[in-house]
Amino acid sequence: MNTKIITLTVGILFCIPAVIIAQDNDTTTYQEKLKEIVHSNNNDQTIVYVVVRGNDPNEEPLEMKMKIIEDEVTIPNDATLEELLDLFNITLKTENVFENPTNVIFSIKSGENEMLFHFDYQGNLVYITDKNEIDTPVMGVNIEDITFPKAYEMHYPNNYGALLTRVVKGSDAERAGLRKNDIIALYNGEKVRGHNHLSNLIKSSKIGDIVKIHYSRNGKHEFYTTYLTYSSIDQNCETDVNTKHKAGKLSPGFGGGGPYAKFVDFDYSGINEFITGFGFFGLSPERTIYFGGGGMGNIGKGWFLGGKGFGFKHTEDITIGTGVKRHLIVENGFGGVTLTKKFPVFSEKFVVDTDLMLGGGTIFIKIGESDGFDWSSSEITGQLQSFEKYYLAAETSIGLMYRVTNWFGFHGRVGQFEIFTLNDNWTESTFDADTYTVNGDAPEIPSGNTYSIGVWFGY
Repeated sequence: MNTKIITLTVGILFCIPAVIIAQDNDTTTYQEKLKEIVHSNNNDQTIVYVVVRGNDPNEEPLEMKMKIIEDEVTIPNDATLEELLDLFNITLKTENVFENPTNVIFSIKSGENEMLFHFDYQGNLVYITDKNEIDTPVMGVNIEDITFPKAYEMHYPNNYGALLTRVVKGSDAERAGLRKNDIIALYNGEKVRGHNHLSNLIKSSKIGDIVKIHYSRNGKHEFYTTYLTYSSIDQNCETDVNTKHKAGKLSPGFGGGGPYAKFVDFDYSGINEFITGFGFFGLSPERTIYFGGGGMGNIGKGWFLGGKGFGFKHTEDITIGTGVKRHLIVENGFGGVTLTKKFPVFSEKFVVDTDLMLGGGTIFIKIGESDGFDWSSSEITGQLQSFEKYYLAAETSIGLMYRVTNWFGFHGRVGQFEIFTLNDNWTESTFDADTYTVNGDAPEIPSGNTYSIGVWFGY
């Protein structure tokens, strides 16, 4: 047997009738082309080759049979594998050949013209186009990228693959056993890097090619394996279905976090009224930038649960009298649990979000005074007083994220920060062991507008 013919039959896999006329009330274009081939090669012998492949298309065929056809033969459109073998009086020795008819190929050759057939899993005849008119094959699927949220939802552990959102009935993909929501991970051993990559891999194939596909199904970590044979474009499905990217819903992301700077427009009049009485300059929004950060995780349907925290520290030193130094520290920190709703707009690069934080915080005012200290002296000449106040806090905000890449972006927010206290009392302490409640007209804790900007890590 000519090795070149074997390679052509097994490797190219174009199933088109050559000397065989499939007659039916509905004559197809393939049948008409078959007639043209037969009548233009009356002086050449017509030879039927039957090839039985193994599961690995790169291995040598398990069995090959050849038969010379002396007379014109008619093949019904609905012929099965068993009927064709009987028609040409061919007996195959390969065991269990009828259990997987997709491994059997008929090649009908007349002169330089050749047509091929193969069979589906039920053993029914499937036509493949003429090898002399090679077209881009069609897998018969809709595909889209497998995003982080989708991979998380489907328990898919890998960062590569393409998701099948539709499998056309009667297509090569369906005959290979693929289903909707399968994730194609490997195509002939190559990792699939999204829907565009898979489309290019399909386009690089030829009609008649046999490709080995590894795929994931139902969240199983191990891959299933199937072999797909590309047949005719005429499969009652769109010719561009393999490259069609179903847009679907834009993903709001999977989660992440990062550092932020929060600029505030707080009313510090209550605090300033107290500390300026000691000679200090006081606080202003321009000099109180809060630093912190936050993170969150996707809990489904665009909702994210997380947390954030911010704080700032202000210090002042002044000199009063002769050699007496006075020191001020004001610290404020708050944080809480966040609930966020995200909305991708236009594309997944732009994400609008609304955010609610519920939590609390503490503000400290520490004032110290000293006229110096001598190591040879046993007298303490300075004094320190510390005032603190606990409060509940809530912040509502709206934000916009721009994703530079899938894992990195910039994020900004505008919000309103409010505090809630049960009373106006502060706690004063000279040492941690001694605390006293300070009554009277206490300083008001600041609240107001917030403006945050930061970087985001995570999809």
